[in-house]
Amino acid sequence: MSAQFTLFFDGHLWVGVYEVDDGESVRAARVVFGKEPSAAELHEFVREHGAELVRRAHGAVPVVEKGADAGEAGGGAGKTNPKRAQRMAAKAMRERGVSTKAQEALKADMESRGEERASARRSERKRAADEAYARRRAKARQRHRGR
Repeated sequence: MSAQFTLFFDGHLWVGVYEVDDGESVRAARVVFGKEPSAAELHEFVREHGAELVRRAHGAVPVVEKGADAGEAGGGAGKTNPKRAQRMAAKAMRERGVSTKAQEALKADMESRGEERASARRSERKRAADEAYARRRAKARQRHRGR
């Protein structure tokens, strides 16, 4: 198991990514610093929030590392047509993208948190609709009372 913390400038802000690689999968957690942190600020951050960052990384959705690619789809002997090779390379780039394992782990974690938020929103909307329906039914019963 290996872990590393990488600090980089993403074009707007300084971002730190903590990656945990256990050999089978990669997990990651991200923190945004804003302006470039000094060595003392990084040390202070790790001292204050390091445990939380590690906990978030270990709780993140793992990205399973895949083995070596099986090769070309044709599997036949001989040369591959250059146009076919170009199409296959373009397809591989579309499917795979140009992201690192840490970026994939962050994306998977973000998607899972998004699904959780969507589920919570859905249940809250349903609860509110049920309450509104109950209020309407109670009001209708009150109107018809005594007839």
